Amino acid sequence: MIDWFIVFGKLILVIVLSLLGMLSVRKSVKISTLESHNDVAGFVYAVIGVIYAVLLAFMVYMVYIQFQTAQDRIENEVTALGDLYRISSNLQEPARGEVLITLKDYATTMIEKEFPEMRKGKFHEGTKLQHDKLWNIFYQYKPKDDIDKIWFEKALSICINFADAKRARMDSAKLCIPSFMWFVLNAGGFITIVYSYFFGTPNVLAQALIVILLAGTVTLVLLLIAALEHPFSGIIQVSPEPFEMFLNYFNLDSVH
Repeated sequence: MIDWFIVFGKLILVIVLSLLGMLSVRKSVKISTLESHNDVAGFVYAVIGVIYAVLLAFMVYMVYIQFQTAQDRIENEVTALGDLYRISSNLQEPARGEVLITLKDYATTMIEKEFPEMRKGKFHEGTKLQHDKLWNIFYQYKPKDDIDKIWFEKALSICINFADAKRARMDSAKLCIPSFMWFVLNAGGFITIVYSYFFGTPNVLAQALIVILLAGTVTLVLLLIAALEHPFSGIIQVSPEPFEMFLNYFNLDSVH
């Protein structure tokens, strides 16, 4: 809820500052002077507007793809977790029980510890320890026969996929837009809004409405980019629901 207050606060602040800037220009420059530049200013503004609109559209597309990729990587991690659960059920005891309990603990830690930490831009040590424990179980496992060896090799292959999915998910959590790109986005928004001050319209209210709509639109798109930039810590976040579904399946299967 606090994040949404911050979003609306930034939106209102930009709109108010934009209005004050427009009013100060109208007060400092005669309307006749502004009107005399409308034709030239309009042509240049069209070029600036198109360039900035394309840049914004490109950035929204890129951060949305990154967000969707993060969601897909979570699902890949849970898929590997589920496959490992099913295949490991065919291993010999005590490895079988140890693997299944470790997988359950991993999913629980992801929901209760890792996701809250990722919202802070960090990772919880517990998932690394459980991941290492899983590898140690496979390192120490000795297949008893050829069939057991087949199940073990399959489980080991899935464990490698699980490790890759985990690393990919952590990489997604670290992605961010370079500082210079944010500078270009903010500078472009500032230029686009300020340039609109230098159009001469007799009706101040009409120009004020134009500035409000322009500033509001630019700000909302920039806030959308910021929200999608960090899939695990932004206002719009990747959900831990796949891990919750796995845990529910595990608990249900344990009952049977």
